[in-house]
Amino acid sequence: MIEYRNVTKDYGEKKILRDVSFSVGKGEFLVIIGPSGCGKTTTVKMLNRLIDPSGGEILIDGVNNREMDLVRLRTSIGYVIQQIGLFPNMTVAENISVVPKIMGWEKEKTLARVKELLAMVNMPYEEYGKKYPKHLSGGQQQRVGVLRALAVNPPVMIMDEPFGALDPITRGILQAEVKKIQKEFKITVLFITHDMHEAMKLADLIIFMSGGSILQQGTPDEFLLRPASEEISRFMSLQDVGLSDGGGD
Repeated sequence: MIEYRNVTKDYGEKKILRDVSFSVGKGEFLVIIGPSGCGKTTTVKMLNRLIDPSGGEILIDGVNNREMDLVRLRTSIGYVIQQIGLFPNMTVAENISVVPKIMGWEKEKTLARVKELLAMVNMPYEEYGKKYPKHLSGGQQQRVGVLRALAVNPPVMIMDEPFGALDPITRGILQAEVKKIQKEFKITVLFITHDMHEAMKLADLIIFMSGGSILQQGTPDEFLLRPASEEISRFMSLQDVGLSDGGGD
């Protein structure tokens, strides 16, 4: 469904991405991981054209994303970030309704969708729909951010370290909720994290990046059993992720 072909990004003489190539199938959960500054966020921001590549191409269902209508492209890709970005002057229901309104949904359809989504995360509309973000906990705010991204049933979601600021218990709960929703609706997810435990828990496929390049692509089991480089082995060991005796060619 999504294919990156030899994608590069340069800022002057500084190379941010170097021939990045990978593909993600429909309904797959891809986690991109690596040290700070490795190019993870730049990579996913190219999908909805918040950043344009210097070279290469990105295909969605075989179509170059640079040939797509920009509004349609962005409304077809849910986007969740760590900072959440809820509008403080809007209620929970109004925040979730932003994209449906842009898409011209009728009020009755939008309200029904808001109620449906809030029920999914145990935040009933009657109790939470008319509250403002300042009245919610951090975990509740992050839930609303995820629901806003899901509002128009996007086939694809970008999630850029969405749970990094949350406490471990809340983070675990939201990880489980997102994985459940992703499986139920067969959403293709590109998820960024610096936490290998999170990657192992969520991913169908993991990509490890360093210095703007992909060092390894594989399943969680492949990373556990056969880390492709000493850098990946060290990264996993520092996070106390169990490794086999082999690996690190």
